[in-house]
Amino acid sequence: MKRIPLIGVGIVVGHTLTVVWHLMVLAQLRGALSIGQVVLFSVLINLLPLTALVVPWPQFARLTGWFLLVPFGLGLTIGGYAHFLSNSPDNVFRMAAGEWTTPYRVSATLLLLLQLSGCWLGWRVLKTKSTNQLD
Repeated sequence: MKRIPLIGVGIVVGHTLTVVWHLMVLAQLRGALSIGQVVLFSVLINLLPLTALVVPWPQFARLTGWFLLVPFGLGLTIGGYAHFLSNSPDNVFRMAAGEWTTPYRVSATLLLLLQLSGCWLGWRVLKTKSTNQLD
């Protein structure tokens, strides 16, 4: 297996697990999400990145690149604003201290880093001229 697809597997699987963890922490923190909603949101958020893992990269590199860049870019934009820039209670710098504050901050930061990595990977896949460059 080439290096870039292997990195992609790590990013997508890490992101999927972190999304589930983040939503579970959010459910504990706010009490607004049920287990069913956590599962639904996790599937919806990770549908395209997980699909990118099963699409044959060499034959469909451009499609794979878009399946990575678009959802990670949207997540980075929305989550980055909500968790780091907004004036909302979801901002990691403005949250009141509590039992779930640290896990929330860690999961939000991990999501930011994984989404940045996913955007880089999607861009890299889109910019390759041939499948031999995916290494």
